[in-house]
Amino acid sequence: MKQPWLNAFKIAIIEENFPKIGKLVGQMPKFSNLGEMEEAAALLKEAKERAIKARQETLREMELLKKQQSFVEISNEKNRFTHYI
Repeated sequence: MKQPWLNAFKIAIIEENFPKIGKLVGQMPKFSNLGEMEEAAALLKEAKERAIKARQETLREMELLKKQQSFVEISNEKNRFTHYI
């Protein structure tokens, strides 16, 4: 169970499949040797770093969308006023 879990976790990290990562974390087996424990710890650290990076990217994209939305709204207002002139 341990090696298939590690392999599935690696794949989920590579794919940045965060729902799958969360599911696998909830199903983490008890490791019987230090090597597997260290590998799991390193993978958990990598998953956390990727999740943080993805979150930051999402926040940047949301800010950009807000700015673009404001620009479109302002442009529409200007067009509405110039239409009457």
